Formats: sequence, structure tokens, C-alpha cells
Amino acid sequence: MIIVTKHYCDNCQKFVKVKIDVEKVNANIDGIKFTYDAEVCRCVECGNEVYDAGVSNADVAKANNIYREKIGMIKVAEIEEILSMYNIGKKPLSNLLGWGEVTISRYCEGAMPKKEYSDKLKNLADPYNMLYFLLHADKEKLTDVACKKALSAIIEVIKQHYRRKIDGVIHYFLGQIDVDAGETITPLKLQKLLYAVQGWSLGLNKQEMYSERLEAWAHGPVVVQIYNEFKEYGYNPLPNIAAFEPTRFSQKEIEILELVRQVYSLYEAKTLERLTHAEEPWQMARKDCKAGEASKNVITISSIKDYYEKIVEENNIESAKDVLKVRQYVFKTLNKA
Repeated sequence: MIIVTKHYCDNCQKFVKVKIDVEKVNANIDGIKFTYDAEVCRCVECGNEVYDAGVSNADVAKANNIYREKIGMIKVAEIEEILSMYNIGKKPLSNLLGWGEVTISRYCEGAMPKKEYSDKLKNLADPYNMLYFLLHADKEKLTDVACKKALSAIIEVIKQHYRRKIDGVIHYFLGQIDVDAGETITPLKLQKLLYAVQGWSLGLNKQEMYSERLEAWAHGPVVVQIYNEFKEYGYNPLPNIAAFEPTRFSQKEIEILELVRQVYSLYEAKTLERLTHAEEPWQMARKDCKAGEASKNVITISSIKDYYEKIVEENNIESAKDVLKVRQYVFKTLNKA
């Protein structure tokens, strides 16, 4: 491509026309070696490389992005996407994370963050993590306006981006947390609710509620994807999120969700953990594991279905509306555990 413009060629010692070629360039940044396609500005008369600020800056930015990708560092474009997605400014986001006010601005201008800071920013791509930081932010460092704008944007992202069936299940429980009654749902308790939903759906409706697999971890059944999304909360309560979309569920499915809420939400996470340990699906998946040993063994759908169909038959449970019978089963099982 020929560019008619005035560029000074040191070799020709005059202003010349130049062309831009794409060439393979070897780079070495902090010991990380890589090759990339760079744009090189050359004199059309002698072929000598000619300096062009725009081309040079673009190549530096390209090499910087490749380097960041190779070491797992967040890119400038990813930071800008976070700012846009959550409708939050650079200064408020810096304050939200407990950093200096100009930190995000410097990163957007190309400054390289520490690995710890990069990882924290990457985690914000998950709206549940962003929500965690917003809810636990120092309110003196963040204005009410900034908080409300960010919260509204986060909820909208959750509604738009989370389209898996299991997200609807999660939103059902989080949206009905009775804060005034002191009710809380921690990540551990949420995992037990998800397992119960799958169990009773298979036992009563003969079908899975969601497709994600359950693993037999030391503290009970776990959906790994959901664990990763909420691990930032640790042992802290999850927020009340009114994002449930009932149109995605059949009436029978909603009845299963309500059954689990009415029965299992009454118990603490550790009690529900003890309950799952007393049930055959988790035990079968853990048969070769020692107590407390880490495991990724899958709790098969067939084992859950067989067990819960047996519960339904033994306890004469006809539908998800037999709440009392399900409560009796849970109480009886916990007493034996």
C-alpha cells in the first residue's frame, strides 16, 4: 500500500513516499520471546525503514498485548470493557478495589499492573465478583450515585449474560432470601440446594433440572462452574438478586424449586452437608476416597435418579407438593447421619 505523505528517509536524506509492509518481527520483553506480525514503514525509493509515530505506537501496543496474553496479564481493552460493562468510571473502580485513585487510569494508558492486581481485575469479568466488591466497598470512598449506577449495570449483566438453566435455579433461591428473618445463603449452602434440586427433579419429574455435572467433593456435592463463580464470597452470605425468569421453567419445575426452598432453606450449610454425606449418590462417588480427601469424582445422574426414585417410593411422595413428607425424610436421614 503506497501512502502519499511526507516522511523523512535518513538514507535518501529527503522527504519521500512510503509504503507499509507487514513483516515478522522477533520481540523479547522481560525474557519472554515471541514473534508477531508488525507493520513496517519503508521508503518506496530505497526500501529503508522510515519512522512513523502512528505505525510505531500501534506495533508497540500490539507487542504489549501479545506479551500480556503470554503471561496471563489483563489487556487494556479488557479493563475498558469492564468499565463499560458496569457503567463505572476509572476513579470509582480504583476506589472500589481499595487502590490509589489514578491506578486504573494508569493501566488504561498502558502501565503494566502487578499480577495480583491483574488477576483481581480479570475476576471482575464475572458480575457476581463485581457485585461482591460493590457490596463490600468502603462507602466513604464511593458515592451513592456511583454505587447505584454500578449496581443497576451489574444486575442487567447478570440478567443478559447468564442464560444457563442453572443460573435460573440460583436466581430463584437468591431472589427469595428473607433478610429480615435473618436468612442467608452461603456458597456452600447454595451447592447443597443445587444438589437437592437435581435430586428431587430426577426423583419426581424423571428429568434433570440442569445439565452441569456434580462432583463428590469432601464437603458434599459441588457444581464446579458455580463454585468458581462464587468463590470470591468464601464463607460470606450471597446477595439477594431478583433476577429469576419464571418463563424458563415449567410449573412442575417451579414446584421442585419451591419444595427445596421450603424444606432445605431451613437448615444451615453444614447440616445440609451432613445430609448429602448420608445419601448414597455422594457415598458411591466417594467410595475410594478417604475422609476429607480432595476428589473430582462425578456423581452420576443415574445414581441420583435411582436413589431419589427410591426415596419417593419408600416415603409415598406423590408430588413436589408433599412438603411434609419430604421434611420427614430429611429429618429422619439427618437423625441417622
